[in-house]
Amino acid sequence: MTTAGRLTAAVRNRRTANIAVLVGAQTVNLGGVLVVTALFAPADFGRFATLFAVAAMVGGASPLRLEVAATTATEADAAQLIRAAMRSNLVAAAATGIIALTCHTVWGQLDGRALAESAALAAVTYAIAAAGTYTYARVRERRYMRVSGSKLLTAAVQVAGQVAASVVMPTPAGLLAAAAVGYGAGTLLLLTTAPTGGMILPPMRDVLHRHRAFMLAGAPAGIVSAVAVNLPVAASGVALGTVAAADVALALRIGALPSALLGQALMPLLLGEITHRVRTDAALALPTFMRALRGLTAAGCVSVAAVVAAGWWLIPVVLGEQWHGVGLALLLLSPFLLGQFAVAPVSQSLNAAGRNATQLVWDVARLAATAAVFGAAAAGVIGYRACLLWFSAVMAAAYAAHVALTRAALAGLPDASREEPAVATATAAYR
Repeated sequence: MTTAGRLTAAVRNRRTANIAVLVGAQTVNLGGVLVVTALFAPADFGRFATLFAVAAMVGGASPLRLEVAATTATEADAAQLIRAAMRSNLVAAAATGIIALTCHTVWGQLDGRALAESAALAAVTYAIAAAGTYTYARVRERRYMRVSGSKLLTAAVQVAGQVAASVVMPTPAGLLAAAAVGYGAGTLLLLTTAPTGGMILPPMRDVLHRHRAFMLAGAPAGIVSAVAVNLPVAASGVALGTVAAADVALALRIGALPSALLGQALMPLLLGEITHRVRTDAALALPTFMRALRGLTAAGCVSVAAVVAAGWWLIPVVLGEQWHGVGLALLLLSPFLLGQFAVAPVSQSLNAAGRNATQLVWDVARLAATAAVFGAAAAGVIGYRACLLWFSAVMAAAYAAHVALTRAALAGLPDASREEPAVATATAAYR
């Protein structure tokens, strides 16, 4: 085999190993949910799930999209952006804990359990935010194996900790604390020696001013996106009734499995390569994006079709005939599920291209369209099947529009990209 052939094979093997570890992490995560659900009382697990959702939303928004800005910034700007993001994470986590403690006080529930729960909520919020921030920092450096290992370590430690909590501290606070330890362990694996020795860092104010669009438009877009993702389940109960809402909720959870196992696992690798091209060779950014999109679409067609077919036949058998409506919901939602699988892993490419305001407008439009469809169902204008079909079609059109906007943004990048240090070998891109 030639030297070029050996390098190509090494890169392919590294990429396959990264994907395998990321899929393994997602599998451990999903399996852990089933185990922990069986170990805890429904009320305790439900409270944990609610508080963890709050931590995930706050932790995801607290970096103010500065970590995304770092993926395409210069080396000096990126170092300052990560520092600013971590400071913002600390403030947001502390505020979350204080607000939780204040709520317990107002409700007359201030005791040792409330203190532990508030502290654990603040800790897991910070851990989630730190893990996300440093993930983008390592994606910028194309240290994909470090990211993969971090996610697997997070899942393993979190599941082990929550199983232990079922014996030592069988409360929502115990589950939150175990989650914080898991994300903290993953964050430690992401830490590296800062490559800022001898580097003159620009003033923080100047850096934030240069990348202000990420804070002013990108961060609100992230919050709006989180609301839009969770709205269908919440709106189903109001617009379609409790039985239909249960079918929709389970269908969305099952239908998202391919995206959770594979699509989101591929996100660090795909986005890392796209942002690397934006930073070093803008002419190749669009071809890299389109290659990733074609691969995701092909994989999504197969995986989503398999899940829909399996759900149609197996769900009534496994869960009982009372869940037969889930199969129909999966079928009606399949265009949305395919669009989500194909576009979500590379959706940050629009922000990476500097179109933060465009991303915000798109997220607001998606939220408005979702609200309009379920509002029509609540008003009795359309029925259950039409509601899901309209929602699915509108979301598929929204994802198609996002692809068109991203293509235009990447195609319009300036030809003269900033110079960045080149990797030493072909395999360095998949460390």
